[in-house]
Amino acid sequence: MDKLTNSLWDHQRRAVDFMGHHPSCLLAMDMGTGKSRCIVEAVKKLQPKSRVLIICPRSVLGVWNPEFRKFYDGKVGKKGNPWDDLVVTTLDQNFSASRKATLLEKLDQRFSDLELSATRVVVVNYESAVRPELLKYWNKYTWDLIVVDESHRIKSATGSTSKAIAKLRGKRRVCLTGTPMPHSPLDMFGQARFLDPTVFGKGWTKFRSEYAVMGGYCVNGRPVQVKGFRNMDRFEKKCAEFTFQVKADDVLDLPERHHVVRRCSLPEKIRAGYERLEKDFVTWLESGEAVIASNVLDKLGKLMQYTSGHARYDDDANRRIVEVVHNAKKDALQEILEDNDPGEPIVVFALFTPDLDAIAEAAIASKRQCFELSGRRNELKTWQDDTEGSVIAVQLQAGGVGISLVRSRICCYYSMGFNLGDYEQSLARVHRPGQDRSVTYFHLTVPNSVDDQVYRALTSRKNVVDEVMRNVKSIEPETAITEP
Repeated sequence: MDKLTNSLWDHQRRAVDFMGHHPSCLLAMDMGTGKSRCIVEAVKKLQPKSRVLIICPRSVLGVWNPEFRKFYDGKVGKKGNPWDDLVVTTLDQNFSASRKATLLEKLDQRFSDLELSATRVVVVNYESAVRPELLKYWNKYTWDLIVVDESHRIKSATGSTSKAIAKLRGKRRVCLTGTPMPHSPLDMFGQARFLDPTVFGKGWTKFRSEYAVMGGYCVNGRPVQVKGFRNMDRFEKKCAEFTFQVKADDVLDLPERHHVVRRCSLPEKIRAGYERLEKDFVTWLESGEAVIASNVLDKLGKLMQYTSGHARYDDDANRRIVEVVHNAKKDALQEILEDNDPGEPIVVFALFTPDLDAIAEAAIASKRQCFELSGRRNELKTWQDDTEGSVIAVQLQAGGVGISLVRSRICCYYSMGFNLGDYEQSLARVHRPGQDRSVTYFHLTVPNSVDDQVYRALTSRKNVVDEVMRNVKSIEPETAITEP
């Protein structure tokens, strides 16, 4: 085993060593403890020409390439050139499954024609991974390493995604998650089936009967309601054989505030609609017609509302109309809600009223109750008194000052305002006296949009309107935001 770099934390070294001794394992590591870095180290140890498949949620597709570029020893490329030591292919969510399969086949041919020896990494989201066109491609190979990121997503024993992923062929298999059992011990079955079906067996009914106490209502004369659990000593012993666990509070002196950017890519047609709006805004700026602060804020708001998923316009009767045009941010928020402990209360800030409705929909889809603090509703006390993992959707103007949200350590920004003071006050609602845990802030942004400019201006404490007007013409991929 090669010597690891000194920059690794001790628990990361132990995790990499655990993977080395367990071809199939689960890294149950809390957020912020560096799960992805451990995978980069594992990939370093593979032989040339190895193939790695990483399956992850849609919202973190863009996380993996930067991780490899930052930590991999050698040249990291994406097209497949003779000088590349590693080639990372991230399958864009906006491509069709057949187009993704064709892209991979063309890259296969390029590797063959040029006799390339680089290690290959393919990153794909769950929804695409189980499409027939891509399943056919995956099954052409026995992968040297298969990584299932946020693996609690395959916990469903009877789910089609869980079953399909379990059938993939891999010499080494790794599950990554901070919440391996978000609801019950039964959540471990689907993940263990993927890792090693000999641990608990392939039969769901047999597994459930061994570790669950059934009762309640019946189907075909058999009780189907889980009333409790049994044989937990045996269950925990088996899990310990393939699980490496890290709790953030045990290993890290975490910074008081941790910021995470989640990129929410728009479908091609929706992106074109946004670009038309942006072009209209630039044309208006250049015309000089009524370019005053209130008009600028109104037009910027229209752009930001579009990135949040809503188109705003006036009809023939001069009535304000708002319609849903995409769900990119709502889907990303739902993934965050599902990926965190279901008992953890979560705060979500937003600028626009339609965003509050979208937040409520994401919460309900994640089986969480949603409360609201806004100009139209004040359910703050109900949320503060609630003991379950509920969500509170807070309109920035209503939740900026004078309230405490320290019940939560997780905060999301669905959309951000233009006022630096409001933003900093909202940050302080969660991180303030009475908060005894590290706080994680998620920022949902659409790449190469006004979101980038607003986020950059707020986090660098600059005037938002000035920064956007200065930069809106030059929003390019290479200047897209990075985490602070």
